[in-house]
Amino acid sequence: MSKPTDTNYHLKLSVFTLIFLFIITFSPRGFAYSNQVKIGKNMIHYIDSGKTDNFPLLMIHGLGENLLTWQKILNRLPQEKYRFILVDLPGHGQSTAQRMGKYSHRHLAQQLIELLDILSVKKVIIIGHSLGGTLAIRMALLHPERVQALFLISPAVFSVRGVPLSGFIFANPLLRTGIISIANKTLRSEIKLTKTLQDAVFDKNIIDQDLFNRVADPILQNPRSGLALYYYLRDSSRNHVFPDLKSLTLPIFIMSGKEDAWVKISEIRRLTASFKNADFLEIHQCGHMPQEEKPNDIVEQMTKFINLHSQ
Repeated sequence: MSKPTDTNYHLKLSVFTLIFLFIITFSPRGFAYSNQVKIGKNMIHYIDSGKTDNFPLLMIHGLGENLLTWQKILNRLPQEKYRFILVDLPGHGQSTAQRMGKYSHRHLAQQLIELLDILSVKKVIIIGHSLGGTLAIRMALLHPERVQALFLISPAVFSVRGVPLSGFIFANPLLRTGIISIANKTLRSEIKLTKTLQDAVFDKNIIDQDLFNRVADPILQNPRSGLALYYYLRDSSRNHVFPDLKSLTLPIFIMSGKEDAWVKISEIRRLTASFKNADFLEIHQCGHMPQEEKPNDIVEQMTKFINLHSQ
């Protein structure tokens, strides 16, 4: 069959080419390879980007977020230098949340170690935000031989150590149903999610369509997001026992927003003092999501830290 030569064909081809080039040019770097693997009872969604012989960086998001929260950071880091491993925690993003699963911090940390095993990763630097920072610490405590260093952003350690009377609350069918219903109503509301994002940041102007699409839309589109939140709260009673933090001797760098309304700066200072080898940098005019509000500040310090400890 001969190729059409009419003007419409060439016009359509040109438009297609422009669209293709636009997608390639403006697609976020580092989000090209998406995979799923079964760990425990859940299908875990992750991205493994970069050469396998590059030093691996495991990036763990916070409660209610997903791996797309790292987009601004990855767009500012040299893609050719590191191996980036991003993961959706169970019940977040594209990862599932099964009813009979376990969702304590210790169990989640162990599942992340299993992910490293599947990917044949022996040792990593972990970058964790909020709950992700807590899980990063848990991983280092459980398997110190697997963790080279920790870069923690607004780590929620002392503020997420357990819901009071959770055993009684979540064993009661009426209370359990009520909690799931409230969670679903909150997580199904664009208005409430927008308000939550506004509460999490200092500069409300950064809550643009891009941020909403990356952080809030996956919650709205996940019919089981309320159930996942319930599981995390249900198993929170198992988080109150925290091993001795001073037993960690690996390098730790902590960054947190001075105006963080969710994890107070006093908690971060207390956490820093609990480690033997931790440095802390306070970010002014910044709330609980420095990776969104102050990505340049995060990348500047992260690059120095990673270069120093990835040898």
